[in-house]
Amino acid sequence: MQQNEETRQFPRIDINAMVEILLLSYPLPEHSTDSGYLINIAQNGICCELLSAYAEGDLLSVKVSLKGWSKQKHGVKAIVDESTARAPLTAIGKVVWCQPNINGKYDVGIRFADVYEDDIQALAKYLYAD
Repeated sequence: MQQNEETRQFPRIDINAMVEILLLSYPLPEHSTDSGYLINIAQNGICCELLSAYAEGDLLSVKVSLKGWSKQKHGVKAIVDESTARAPLTAIGKVVWCQPNINGKYDVGIRFADVYEDDIQALAKYLYAD
């Protein structure tokens, strides 16, 4: 179940973006990639709408295509290199909750479990900068 906004460590920001998910299990399932849409994002996780249901505790590879987020990274490469500027936010996430929605899909809450420190700092600047 979703947490109350008052108990959240970081505020959620509503952003429209594509999400690509890969269930991390061994052996990898034949059809293990899922895609969907971001509902909201915070520095420590996301809520997204996906085609498949996931179990609480499932580990996922998460790619979020946030336009312009990587320009907040330190260094010239993030500003000058076009492929770096367009790279998605990538993380390992853990499913916190999953519930069916009215669209016949699933709303899934994912907490980031492993993300590069530079990426977390860049995401925070992207989300919370004035």
